[in-house]
Amino acid sequence: MCGGLPRPLLRTLSLALVGAALIGACAPATLLPSASLSAVVQGTPSQPPGEPVDAATSTACATRVLEALLAAINTGDAAALEHLIGPGRGDLQKFQWVSLTESTTKHVVDYDADAARRTLLARAATGERWTLISVRSLGGTQWDGGVGAEVYFDRTLADGSVIRTHGKTALSCMKSAVYLLSLGNP
Repeated sequence: MCGGLPRPLLRTLSLALVGAALIGACAPATLLPSASLSAVVQGTPSQPPGEPVDAATSTACATRVLEALLAAINTGDAAALEHLIGPGRGDLQKFQWVSLTESTTKHVVDYDADAARRTLLARAATGERWTLISVRSLGGTQWDGGVGAEVYFDRTLADGSVIRTHGKTALSCMKSAVYLLSLGNP
């Protein structure tokens, strides 16, 4: 007996599971129901079609979206920020937050997209300018179907001092929307 089941029954169940797995793994793709194929091709609410999954493509996409975001921040373009800061395409890609940690005592976090846009526009109004240094995505998609990446920015303050900022982002390439940006000083 093992876990209340006789060993011969467990052995039979184990062999049946292994056999089913082998049959499923070796079966031609044409045996899949058409509904399964359409879910793979068209995506699901949490995994919209078109979000890149390989590291090179997702890094290039994240770079494109973040460069557009920084251009909007640096020019104080409220209309562009309206589009760039917000939810992604998938049902699970809700706006999460924008956070900026500047020191052990100063941390700003906005859990509302409108508040996040105001915070970023306030940075531009003070003369602060952001430069993208690097973006690195490991490929694949996040739990919500979007692209996640590690980022480095230089923030040049109005007085000319430069702060290297490191953090993470989650975004939708298909919608060109950043729904999570979390930055601190390395």
